[in-house]
Amino acid sequence: MRQFNIIFGTYLFLVMVPTFAQSTSVESLIAQGDKYWQAGEKTLAEQSFQLALESNEQSVPAHFKLALVYLSQQRFAESVSHLQRVIGLDTGNAKAFAILGIAYWHRGDHALAQASLKEATKLDPQLDGAKKLLALFNEKLGNRSGH
Repeated sequence: MRQFNIIFGTYLFLVMVPTFAQSTSVESLIAQGDKYWQAGEKTLAEQSFQLALESNEQSVPAHFKLALVYLSQQRFAESVSHLQRVIGLDTGNAKAFAILGIAYWHRGDHALAQASLKEATKLDPQLDGAKKLLALFNEKLGNRSGH
């Protein structure tokens, strides 16, 4: 559990920085969800992000943030599903690949975790957190080279 909190906390800073174009309605629901998240109200945050998806099922930020809520609740299958949706809508989203790697790791899909983190570092070589996690995962699996 401690390792999960450390890994999740490493990427939490990536989440709260809005980097996506959104419609006003969806944007306000996501902003509301962010406020709930910051207040520790994960259930209300989840509901806000779900409402945003009802307004726009193609909303990358809503899928992304809902995936993070699920990851924080150790609902890994749901987190993976939403992160895969993010990547389907935004194939160059390095942060989504990095967090998908975390979700896969906690689900026990170590090869997929490594592949996701490799893709994250390929898409954004400056994403140091992904590099560090990949090295950590490789070390835990006894594969220091990452191949």
